[in-house]
Amino acid sequence: MRVYRLAIVLGCALLALPVAAGAAKAFSGPSGWNHDIVAQGGSGRTQDVWKSTDSAEVVSVIADTSTSFDDAVGVIKKNAIENKTRFGLDKDLTCDGRKAHLFEMAFGDSKKTLFNVTVIADGTGMERITYSRPDGNKFSGDVKDALTSFCGVPSGS
Repeated sequence: MRVYRLAIVLGCALLALPVAAGAAKAFSGPSGWNHDIVAQGGSGRTQDVWKSTDSAEVVSVIADTSTSFDDAVGVIKKNAIENKTRFGLDKDLTCDGRKAHLFEMAFGDSKKTLFNVTVIADGTGMERITYSRPDGNKFSGDVKDALTSFCGVPSGS
């Protein structure tokens, strides 16, 4: 179980997509996954989605220049408290030298979905990366590779 948790920590800690103005580099997404740009920035918010070609796994990336890192982390914690959701992980990290925070949670009764959410500070805004997968699916190696390429080795673990 510890190895599994460590893999989740390492993978999720790396979740980041700098699509906001001034971002140093771009997240290329998991190799071989279908990529869609859901929303483009006129309002300071962009969203990209990568979907696995052979499972129900999804990586969703939102960059928002109008929401601060602290506000984004606060909203996630507030919603968890209101919905009586417990986090598997709730910890500070760094990603590509930037402040980041990692959450892990599960939703659903008989068929759970696991969510790994990483919020990354980006100037005055934030980036939020969500990787979801059905309970029982291992953390995708393609996602880990893309995250490692972007973030490097996380700290704060």
